[in-house]
Amino acid sequence: MRASSGSGYIYQIELYPGKLQPGTAPPEHGLGASIIERLTDKLVCQQVSVYCDNFFTSKPLIERLFKKGIYLVGTTKKTLGLMVHFPRKLTERGEMQFRYTDSVIGVHWKDSKDLMVLGANVASNDGRTIVKRRRKEDGSQMDVTAPQLMKDYNRNMGGVDRADQMLSLYQVDRKGHRYYLRIFLDVIEMLLHNAFVCFKQNTAHKKTPYLKFKTAVARALMDFGQIAPPSLPQTQHVPSVMHIPTLSLKKARCAECRKVMSSQLCHQSKFFCSTCNVNLCLNDKRNCFMSYCSEIKD
Repeated sequence: MRASSGSGYIYQIELYPGKLQPGTAPPEHGLGASIIERLTDKLVCQQVSVYCDNFFTSKPLIERLFKKGIYLVGTTKKTLGLMVHFPRKLTERGEMQFRYTDSVIGVHWKDSKDLMVLGANVASNDGRTIVKRRRKEDGSQMDVTAPQLMKDYNRNMGGVDRADQMLSLYQVDRKGHRYYLRIFLDVIEMLLHNAFVCFKQNTAHKKTPYLKFKTAVARALMDFGQIAPPSLPQTQHVPSVMHIPTLSLKKARCAECRKVMSSQLCHQSKFFCSTCNVNLCLNDKRNCFMSYCSEIKD
């Protein structure tokens, strides 16, 4: 994942498909380096700084990206991809030593423990600054000299962590055997996170909680395209008096059929409306009861 160091806005992601299939050639420069190069392919010649953790950091990767105008900075371990030799052991807190090549700068700094950083050899990465630390004895603050490269790393490294933190809040993810559904839900979460970042940056609602924003989006999506229930036609008469069909002892001509037929041809029915005091057809072929009684005015 590539995210903004300030807001956590997610620019680019890459799904890990798992272990390589038999017969597939491994990445030329290793898994970590190949991921970084793919995620930064749109930053070529933009002179931007990219921060990563020690899984991705290596001296050859920094050199290749430096030629493309991308300045990579990352922590490293003494035995993992350092390829920079520091001659002496640091004993006092605040001590540091630097090593340089044409495109790479290595920093070894003694804080509460030894920390090592590799980065592109640019002017902004070469320098010293003061950081605040607490004494173990009484908890009081003290000034400790630190390399500027380490301070920049700590300040800018939190973009992916901030995005991961927001994505973990109020998740809609559900466990299941359909892996593609979980991928789809994760993408929806990322879109909501990016929309929330843009919402806060471009509106006056800087303190809107994330839960309130997600709830508003969910309600808007549920209301979108909603169809109102159909209303009754205005010409239809709904009588306030109740009309209930009852069964009479004798058949009689239907009052509704009598309107359109002669009395000799109209149908006969045993169903009787006690309110209208007429016989009406009520069977699977004709429903004169409904048509006749709905026309009666209150």
